[in-house]
Amino acid sequence: MKLKSKLKGDQKGAVLIVGLFMLVIMTIIGVTAMQSTGLEEKMASNVRDRNVALQAAESALREAEDYIEGLATISGFNGSGGLYGLNDAEPITSGAPAGSTWTDTNSRIFGSSLDGVNTAPRYMIKIRNVGNSNLEGSLNIKGYGKENPASQAVIFRVTARGTGGTDQSRVFLQTHYGKLF
Repeated sequence: MKLKSKLKGDQKGAVLIVGLFMLVIMTIIGVTAMQSTGLEEKMASNVRDRNVALQAAESALREAEDYIEGLATISGFNGSGGLYGLNDAEPITSGAPAGSTWTDTNSRIFGSSLDGVNTAPRYMIKIRNVGNSNLEGSLNIKGYGKENPASQAVIFRVTARGTGGTDQSRVFLQTHYGKLF
């Protein structure tokens, strides 16, 4: 019995202190890993949301180009419904277009449904230039009209807006499209 009590008196509790210290370190590492994973998940979600918005805007651009391709004349471009003539002012600027400009009065809605998109994409078409087949300048479309010199080349600017899973992620795209009439 004497031996047992001697061993009991020699213990100082060092194993307990080291064990608790290791437990605290492991807890800190675990909490940090969880926070890092949460942040990475948010970043991945935002990238996905922006990608969905980009694809929605691209879809609207393609639909607008199909619309232009189907035109027989440009007589319907009167400054409303998203179709703007040569002298009509668009309700958007070259900066970030305001959300209030993307209404039925000012723009056209994308005709199909898209999965993962909160608000349907919209687009506007503006006539930028009307001329003969030898247009020159910044919107040069050389090669148009060589087969038919009497044809008229029209350059359109298409502006599209797409949103992702939320309206907070917005992508605006703009392209120029030319067609002979």
